Amino acid sequence: MTSSSPLSLLATLCPAAWAPEEQRAYGDRGTEDYCVCLLQSRAEPGRPPEASFPGGHVDLSDKAMARANLTKGEDDIRLALRITALRNTFESAGMLVAGNPPPSFAREELQKILLREGPMAFHAFLNDWGIRLRPDSLAKLAYFVEAPDVHIYLARVPDANEVGWAASGRPAQDLIWVTPSGALLLHDEGRLRLPSAQRFVLSELCEQLRVLEELPDLLLKRKQRSHGGPLWGPPLQVPAASAALIFAGLPIRKAQYSTAALSRRREQQLSRGLLEARPSTDPVSHSKL
Repeated sequence: MTSSSPLSLLATLCPAAWAPEEQRAYGDRGTEDYCVCLLQSRAEPGRPPEASFPGGHVDLSDKAMARANLTKGEDDIRLALRITALRNTFESAGMLVAGNPPPSFAREELQKILLREGPMAFHAFLNDWGIRLRPDSLAKLAYFVEAPDVHIYLARVPDANEVGWAASGRPAQDLIWVTPSGALLLHDEGRLRLPSAQRFVLSELCEQLRVLEELPDLLLKRKQRSHGGPLWGPPLQVPAASAALIFAGLPIRKAQYSTAALSRRREQQLSRGLLEARPSTDPVSHSKL
């Protein structure tokens, strides 16, 4: 589909102990016991790399797959967004975080084929290898009205073996693991550029998920508060399956993730000790890759 189709991203978490040392962001001084996966562009002289959660635009093939697998009362766009997030995370970051993984001997070659042949190949790949995705295991974090709209989901990597397969599938990008507060500090120091919507999500993780073992409680709070809508944003008043909303959720107001709002939140986090105020003395370098 065109770049005007919705963008679906996946914030993928793993325990910090699982993240390979060579993929840890250089200068990460965050305090959480877990990391989030980011794909960062290669640094250019005088310009820090831009980093993003894995993901991409909803493709027509994602929507077709969603329609073929709908259950009663389900929205095909809601399911397609989750399929898109899973597909792109495998294509661009090498991980299948919600489904039975492909055989080890074929993984790298399959990733290359998918990147070369496009989204249609993903659905043939699932059938050929008997892979069953679990899109409903993704938790929706937030929805942002942008151009195009941005939808961000969350998943925890199932095991250390899957983390071991994490690798950027695109030559112009590097894959890094970084703590949420560490990523925010690198952004503040001008060593990493984060889009506003993703800064908002990292700030929420920094405040609401200090240790990974609290993730089930956080997601339970989402279920109780939002009737199946996004964790962060205006709560739905009816269950998501019954909501007359194409994206089964209400958007975060732009005033909450504007540059000024994020700067105010940064100061509040500093005052509460959630981020480290001391500037880094490390030489400017963006990763160990």
